[in-house]
Amino acid sequence: MTRLPIDRLMNGRAGAAALAVLTLAVLILAGISLAPRGPQAADPCGDRRLLISFTGDSYVRGVSEDGGYATRFPRLIGQALGADILITASNGSGYIARGPAEDAMTYPEQAERIDEQSDVVIIFGSRNDKGNSFRKIESAAKKTFATVQERARNATIFVVGPVWVNNKPTPGILRTRDAVRAAAQEEGVHFVDAIALGWFGERDQMNGSYHVGILPDAIHPNRVGHRYLADQILFYLRPMVCHR
Repeated sequence: MTRLPIDRLMNGRAGAAALAVLTLAVLILAGISLAPRGPQAADPCGDRRLLISFTGDSYVRGVSEDGGYATRFPRLIGQALGADILITASNGSGYIARGPAEDAMTYPEQAERIDEQSDVVIIFGSRNDKGNSFRKIESAAKKTFATVQERARNATIFVVGPVWVNNKPTPGILRTRDAVRAAAQEEGVHFVDAIALGWFGERDQMNGSYHVGILPDAIHPNRVGHRYLADQILFYLRPMVCHR
């Protein structure tokens, strides 16, 4: 895994005060700040904060039982990268599926609202498409990716396929994964196959039939699950955004 650049530690000595003052003046004139970075002060990949936009379903937007906004994986990723985040997500939605809320949007519709200044766009899921055909999902996914590419021309697009709650994904989930992966490959965007990587499928992490990171509803991640998702996504995302 690629290591992040780290700030140099500058330790002055009593006999080098004049040199330190001169060096500081030169750096200020060059536009370089030596202010120490707090845990959320600036992104670790450069001199400005990244803007990461998330689009997705209830895994992204969250549910009332999962611990709240501060514990969800988009927020955790933003904190880890010192980034600002924007979330456009609808519970129950997918590339084809539309959630029950009156203002629910499919992924192609969410893509039309992506901020044009986004540095990274993360598109997550969706298990909600499992009842649709390969062709329909692939077509909607390609439309989504093309819209994001058109709106946020300089963004890194990072697609995470649907996840499942154990190591026995259903045929509909596998079909959804295959369709999204095919669309991502055709549109030339980054794709992470969560099912092939075994996310939420570790046998030693099962609590009965489901992973310990899943709520009793057997669908959504809990606090542990959101931390788990953040760590898994960051493993692949961090090298991309730090070497754009």
